[in-house]
Order: sequence, then C-alpha cells, then structure tokens
Amino acid sequence: MTSLALIIGYVDVVWQLYKSLVKKGGSVWRFHEGKPLEERTNPSVSDILETIVISCSDQQLFTGGAYALTVRYFKGCAVSAYHYNILTSGLLITCATHLVAVTVVMNYWRYPIMACLRVAITVLIFIVTGLLLAKRTGTSNGAFPLAVPPPEDAARGSPLFMRAACFETEVGATGLTKEVQDQVRRLGDAFTRGGANQTWALYVVMLLWWSIAVLAEAVRFLRRGTGKAAGRRRQLVHRVRSWATASGDGVELPRKRLVRVCRVTFHALFSLYLVIGLGIGTVVVIFSALYIQDLRRWVDTSGWLARNEAGENPENEVTTFGQLVPILMAALTVFAFMQMVSGE
Repeated sequence: MTSLALIIGYVDVVWQLYKSLVKKGGSVWRFHEGKPLEERTNPSVSDILETIVISCSDQQLFTGGAYALTVRYFKGCAVSAYHYNILTSGLLITCATHLVAVTVVMNYWRYPIMACLRVAITVLIFIVTGLLLAKRTGTSNGAFPLAVPPPEDAARGSPLFMRAACFETEVGATGLTKEVQDQVRRLGDAFTRGGANQTWALYVVMLLWWSIAVLAEAVRFLRRGTGKAAGRRRQLVHRVRSWATASGDGVELPRKRLVRVCRVTFHALFSLYLVIGLGIGTVVVIFSALYIQDLRRWVDTSGWLARNEAGENPENEVTTFGQLVPILMAALTVFAFMQMVSGE
C-alpha cells in the first residue's frame, strides 16, 4: 500500500507540474472549466489520484495503529527481537505512507474534522513508533540485536531469537523527547553508522518533515478559502497579499511584477517541497523493506525457524488470519476510489 501511495504520489506531482509549467491555462482534462470551487462536481485527475493516496493512508491508520498498540502495550514482552525489528520497520513504512499523504494531497484539510482526526491518530502512531525505537538501546544482556547476522553465525544461533524485552530499556516521561533531540544533533553522520542510528535518522527526518507538511497544509487550507465569495480565510489572504505587495513607506510597488515573482518563487519552492517529501518517503520504504527482507531471509535459512507440516516457512503462508486481514483491508482503497467516481 505504501508503494502504491508513492507511485500515485509521483504521478500526481508530475501532473501538477505539467499543469503549472506546460499546460498552464490549457483545457486538457479540465472538468471544472469556468466553475467556482464550491460548485465543482466532476472529479479532476488530481482528485482521483489523491483519493487513492489518502485511502492508502487511512487504511494504514488502522493496521499500523493495531500493530503499534499490540507491540507497545500488550505483546511487547512476548515477541522476539527478530519480530520486534520487523514490526518497528513496518511502522516506519506506515509513517512514510502518512507523510506522503499529507505532502501530496492538496485537499487534505477539505474536511477539517476528518483531517484533525487523521492528524491526531498519526501523531499517536509516530509517538508509539518513537517509543518502540527508543527502547531498542540494550541492557545488561547486551546491545539490542539489530544487524542481520552473517550466514556463518546461523550454526550457533543469534540473540535475534531471544525475547525483545531482554534488551529493552525503560523509556521515561522525557525519554523520547531527549532521544529525538540527540538524534537531531547527530543527524549528519547517522546514516554512516547503520543499525539503530540509521533507523533513528529515518524516523527523525520523517517526523520533522511531517510537521512541516502539516503546517504547509494549513497554509494551503487558508489559501483555498479565497475561492469563496466571502469568509474569514478570503479576508485574511487578501490582507496578507496587500501587505506583501506594498513597501514600508507606504509607496505601492509594481504589484503585477512583484506578484509574478512571488508566484514563480512559490511554485518552485512548492515543487521542491513535494519532491523532497516523496523522496524521504521513498528512502524510508527502500531502506526498511530491504532490511525486513534481509532479516527474514537470514532467519529462513538459519535452520532455527520451526517449519510447518509441509516443511515450509510458516511466515510465507498467505492464508493465515494475520496475513489476510491487511490484504483484504487493501480493498478499501478500491472501494474509496469507486465511491468517489460514482458519487461525483
């Protein structure tokens, strides 16, 4: 689902750039030609693409939230370090989905109550993910096993098969905040060290950019208010524009030229903002997915994993309850897409 959100996100960004730079003022695929914002009924291309992205994010609000709560509060003392690492990497991928959604979707705040609910749940998922990462520091039993062991270590086993609780440290009230601050200070060289530092670097970068994206969405929410004939958002935006296009001594500047420069600068910065947001999500997904696959591959060939009656790896069975639930929940994206197309 995250890969789908990323692919659709890139397509949407390319489409937005095409409309702004190549086909500006054209009529290709403009279903809303000549209609004010509040009277639009037919979906645009961006509406269709962004509905898929936001649906991927909504679907993972539930699956990611379920995994986060289960590991953090109910099964954290029972799972192995191996499964703990897979779950935390999966939660990083979930956070990447929410990052892509809030970055790409232009109408994320179209329905403020729904958007606030999404943001609140996403904040909880980020917090729980940070708490899970902060506890992977190591105790008197040794450092938390994070790296994929070499093949020759399979004969004597690995600490990965021990309970994760054996290596976890308790995180106090300020533990997460302190850990994030430390990682921000060491962010420059975190990627070169690998292991926990690399994971923390991905998490901190996502957290910072997600915060920026939420603020950017708030600005876009205010800006979209100018499409209405009357309202506080329209008055606020016009007041800011009047202030920005006048000099300090009261002499009015050439408004058209200044507005044109501001618009070009805004489009350039906004395009860079979209690309950076998608790039961060892509890096997180690639690093996390490769780590999960390498870890599962080593455990599969280690000889320590109990096989089923057919002699196969039980983690590769697709028909189990834990596999079918997220697979079938992916159908929500299809339902959301069909509802949007049919309803509009």
